[in-house]
Amino acid sequence: MSPSRVGTVVCRSGCCGVHTVMLAAPTAPDERLEAVVGRARRFVYAVGLLGVTGERSELAGTSRVIARRVKALTDKPVLVGVGIGTPEQAVEVCQDADGVVVGSAIVRTAMETGSPEALGDLAGRFREALDRG
Repeated sequence: MSPSRVGTVVCRSGCCGVHTVMLAAPTAPDERLEAVVGRARRFVYAVGLLGVTGERSELAGTSRVIARRVKALTDKPVLVGVGIGTPEQAVEVCQDADGVVVGSAIVRTAMETGSPEALGDLAGRFREALDRG
């Protein structure tokens, strides 16, 4: 949904304590990014790459670029997601972003192991890597 159309949705959901997450696409012109950050409440989700979500062997070059572009427009935290699959990729993108959103690696681990402990271990590896920088 475009930033110009989310007003009613944001108002209604926000009144119920549910905040709309605004997505900043790597192809968005600066004017569109300004609208996205203007509508964002707690943080801005910067989409790290074009294409299908999922883990990648390397961090997409667009991940750090979109983080820098969005951070230049807002003081809100900027989290990069889509294509972040390893702790090393998280550390790399956090040279420019405030944090990451990890989805596919979590789902893969859950499906492969069925183990809450394995999910905790994965989250711990990300946290430790980010803490070390």
